[in-house]
Amino acid sequence: MSQVTFEKIVGATNLYQPPGAPAGGKLLFLAAPGGGTEQTLTLEATWDASLTPAAIGYYLFLNQWPDPGSFPAFEASLKARLPPTPPAHSSFAWVQITSHDNPSVINTSILMITLDDRMQTLTDDLILDVPLPFSGLVISSKTPISPAFDEEFINGFVIQYPPQPPFQGQPASHPPNDVGLSLAMTGEGVGCFRFEGLYDAMPTVTTEPASVVKDFYRVSLDPLNFFDDKRTYMTPIGTSFRLTKEAEGFSIQPL
Repeated sequence: MSQVTFEKIVGATNLYQPPGAPAGGKLLFLAAPGGGTEQTLTLEATWDASLTPAAIGYYLFLNQWPDPGSFPAFEASLKARLPPTPPAHSSFAWVQITSHDNPSVINTSILMITLDDRMQTLTDDLILDVPLPFSGLVISSKTPISPAFDEEFINGFVIQYPPQPPFQGQPASHPPNDVGLSLAMTGEGVGCFRFEGLYDAMPTVTTEPASVVKDFYRVSLDPLNFFDDKRTYMTPIGTSFRLTKEAEGFSIQPL
């Protein structure tokens, strides 16, 4: 895999794009005030401030690509929508604009990141209201996030499961282990949350009142394109499980 890099956009103050954009047409980087002096940045140096040339800012996922000559107007509209205080660590923003030739920002969803005890974590909750069959997506504060690598270069991030206390006879969760929601920074899934999980199967008659059947799904969710079936979908994998409430917790068995 080749390294993800960002090049300064001509006419913009702090905006960068991957080389060859808008072939991907989804990803930009906005350097925080005081940044934007370098012509080229790497994904690694925007995430890890110990590398050089480092730059803190926002990874931007767009619903559509602005016309080349409209980037200055887009940048001004975007900065008016972002928090006035620059992020302490590079963070993520899903940005909806009116149209490619009128790039006024009409909505942003921000996943703010901070460095907490040498681990990158979410600063605030992110709550996304999404249409059925999804029941919404909530990512809580203090959830760890870590880079994912293809060989030596970052190709995405993993929003890990946050630590859970003991609950109804179940022990506390293990420390985060790089499993959770994946967020790609390359390829056709840029900006999508992707994961595998269980979802209620069709209602069935059962003699076990404290039991429910769950189907296993592969899921992709694009916060900016809920009705694009290439970016937002639930695909059954073909495996089902029975989840049963026991006297001291829960059990799960494949069917």
